[in-house]
Amino acid sequence: TLDLTYPEYLCPHSSSLASTMFARVVAILALFAGASAFAPFAARPMRAGALNANLQQTLETAPGPAIYWGSEGVLHGKEENEIKGTTDFKKFAAAARNAGVDLTSGEYTVLAPTDEAMDNAGKTMMSRDEVLLHVIQGRKQLSDLKMDTPTMQGKVLSYQRFARQDYLDNAIIGQTPQGPATGETHPTHMADNGIIHSIAFVLTLDYGRLSSEQGISTI
Repeated sequence: TLDLTYPEYLCPHSSSLASTMFARVVAILALFAGASAFAPFAARPMRAGALNANLQQTLETAPGPAIYWGSEGVLHGKEENEIKGTTDFKKFAAAARNAGVDLTSGEYTVLAPTDEAMDNAGKTMMSRDEVLLHVIQGRKQLSDLKMDTPTMQGKVLSYQRFARQDYLDNAIIGQTPQGPATGETHPTHMADNGIIHSIAFVLTLDYGRLSSEQGISTI
């Protein structure tokens, strides 16, 4: 009786065949690894490129702060903290376009009043100076605006830290709620040629901050 556990009885050349098969597997794996190294760039993670939207286009399309149902929601079967919609920047975008302010080129930071802010101020149109009051030269992050800041209109917006919020004139910059369901979170949007910071007030040319004895006019 043959002991089939010995490979020589299975095949006289089993050792050489195994060596040959192993060599082929190694060769195939090496070939695959080499091909992967030259894979098309599309298969690799790419660094983000242009946003394909300038400041004007972003103002016309970007979402603003969320609006919550609040106590009104109870009548509609909604929770107070459910989102009803957003208040965007379309009215300011239209005002800038109609005033002839070019936000499609150059590099700027825009303090963009929401549609709700425009309504509250009774603004359907704005002069060129009124629009430029909301435009700052260069790209400014929120941290860059914690100081008196000149605008493209020429007026310098006055900075103040008050009630844990940062103000430029009468507008809170980077506004966030101070407690559960106590206010809006105002977003920042990046554009190809600048930055947009949402604000809840329309800036005015005649604004003057009250003295510390008188208090602050935005509260």
